[in-house]
Amino acid sequence: SARLEVAFRAFRPPWPARVELQRSRPARLETVGVAGPVTRQTGPWRVSGEWWTPDGFQYEEWDVAVEDRLYRACLDRQTGAWYVTGTYD
Repeated sequence: SARLEVAFRAFRPPWPARVELQRSRPARLETVGVAGPVTRQTGPWRVSGEWWTPDGFQYEEWDVAVEDRLYRACLDRQTGAWYVTGTYD
């Protein structure tokens, strides 16, 4: 049987991004070297942590396909800023 191997390549630091939404879902992504319509998306996954500290976080993560590549787009729910945190190889 065929084996599918997928690796996630994290961007450190994450790339700042501009995301346009349509019906509350990512419809267009612009970031470092990438700009175009989102052809597929899955999510959101809501992630939070360190809620007991002043620097706690709340993110909404999406996997989005743009130009035949799959990226992880992340919305910082506290600031409203979007980032691309990595790509799948």
